[in-house]
Amino acid sequence: MNYKRTVLYLFFSATLLLYFHGIVHAQNPEPPAGQEWRCLTQESVMGTIDGPDPSVQQTNDYQWYVWTKATGSGLPARYTIVICTEATTGLECTTGDETTDVELPVPNRSSTPDILTIQGGPTRENEDSLEAYIRWNFKDPANYNSEIPERFLKYLHVEKKVFAVFPAVPEVSGTGNDDGLKQASLDMMKDGISKCVSLGWDPEGRVFDAVSLEPIPNVQITVLDKNKKFVSQITVDNPTTTKVNGQYAFYVAEGDFFLNIAVPSGYIFTDQLSTIHPNYTFAYKNIYKNNELIVERIDTPAERARGIPNVEQRDIALMPIDKNNPLKRPLEIISHAEYREEEQTIYMGKTSHPLTEITFKQGSEEIKTASADKNGAYETSLDDSLIQPGLPVQIIFTKVDLTTLKKSPLDSKTISIEPLLPYLEGYVYDKNGEISPSLEVSVVTTTSDVVMHTTRANEDGFFAMGSQYIPPFPYYLKFRDPIKGTSFQQSTSNFAKQNEAYLKRKNVNLMEQKKMSDKNEIKTGGSASKNNTMSGSDRSDMQSTSPQNVQNTSTPVQLQIIIIISIICILGLVGGIIFYVKSKKKTSSF
Repeated sequence: MNYKRTVLYLFFSATLLLYFHGIVHAQNPEPPAGQEWRCLTQESVMGTIDGPDPSVQQTNDYQWYVWTKATGSGLPARYTIVICTEATTGLECTTGDETTDVELPVPNRSSTPDILTIQGGPTRENEDSLEAYIRWNFKDPANYNSEIPERFLKYLHVEKKVFAVFPAVPEVSGTGNDDGLKQASLDMMKDGISKCVSLGWDPEGRVFDAVSLEPIPNVQITVLDKNKKFVSQITVDNPTTTKVNGQYAFYVAEGDFFLNIAVPSGYIFTDQLSTIHPNYTFAYKNIYKNNELIVERIDTPAERARGIPNVEQRDIALMPIDKNNPLKRPLEIISHAEYREEEQTIYMGKTSHPLTEITFKQGSEEIKTASADKNGAYETSLDDSLIQPGLPVQIIFTKVDLTTLKKSPLDSKTISIEPLLPYLEGYVYDKNGEISPSLEVSVVTTTSDVVMHTTRANEDGFFAMGSQYIPPFPYYLKFRDPIKGTSFQQSTSNFAKQNEAYLKRKNVNLMEQKKMSDKNEIKTGGSASKNNTMSGSDRSDMQSTSPQNVQNTSTPVQLQIIIIISIICILGLVGGIIFYVKSKKKTSSF
């Protein structure tokens, strides 16, 4: 009876072991595959709630909708459309559907995916030539007279980009002696920067100090129709208030309009060009005249095709009553974002002042200098060859005094940006500078903490991750001990700095894109020790290391087979012992 209980106990324990293994595995799903991002071209078109329609010109009630038309060609069999907008701390992206955002997953995920709707849905199949329309949901269709929700205001008049996103899935070689994995070709944004253009709803104008030429914030402006009656708008609340860069915007349909400016105390309105500092032409244009009628007409082929009139910009000059004390305001960084495109990093954003000088440095070395445009917006690039992987990129914004066209060194702002490494290879070092073997290595987006890919370092603490698994947006590395459950994070520059000696010894450049394909032998680089010094000869005859074969020590199916075989062996052993004991009892009884 005791033997039977023992067997039942072992069988019950084995069943529980299999059950809990399944639960643990279910709680740790496979990491997402790598992604490729390809830029799509875009333009604004007009329409109704049901769809784009260039013929829509509802000048009486302005109940029309702004759409974005996205086009592309040479696309894969299945892909997802993702729209990214310029935010305060980076690009913010969404498919317009929260579930799709999570499943893809979308890095830098937007908290307000309902800001837009992609006609026909974000996921496309067998459409190698794309023509998709994206509706911006600033107004509630059921209550058109409602105000724009505050959470949507950040999408007004910011730069927008549209991408086709698809998985970079490896192709397992079918030949018996080919040990490597064939990866899909890496065509990250292959159309290049010339086609990956931003689409912005241009500001209608700016308000500025006529003496210092500084932008003036917090000025209330109201748009009126040709009869000087209040106009209801779709894409901005009316009246509006100028931002820190003096900007205001009314994205109106075809018609005739007036502007009403609530002149703040200490100023008077002026439209006399002779009284304005002559350098105003470097930053401002089309100075608004008193009681001027602004005519918005769809009268060119391009305007007719879009159904939208060109923006009629008007800048507004205000003269300080005390001309000896004009407005002087400190520089502000309104927004900044960066992303990788081919063999360069794109930096974009907006500052509060026109013509702001932008300097890129690493350590004491100056890499590049650029300038913001008349609106304070900037978009520039750094080639991979200019960026050192082991140092953050310092971006210094310096205000330019428009009256002298000289820099104001005492008025500058600096931000530090981690290099967007397109490839990872090296050892995992803990906070004490010690090698940490067999840890899980995850690439996590900085702004939304989305895990884009996970691999595992080997018993020497070494790992490599191909370019197709690394997002084009800012990310950090997260290292996790699967046994202890502890984890720590590391920036890209710190990872490169700690592996500096190894990378130099192996002539590996983390700023170069590298695919993990065929027999691209990425060998373990020999043993490494504290302070990043290499010891021992290179073990060049060791197995090639890719994200897959470092990580896949055992698959879930293999583990279950091992457990089942182990249970059978244990039950067989127990059964043998029971049989042996029973046989011996029978023998002794004779």
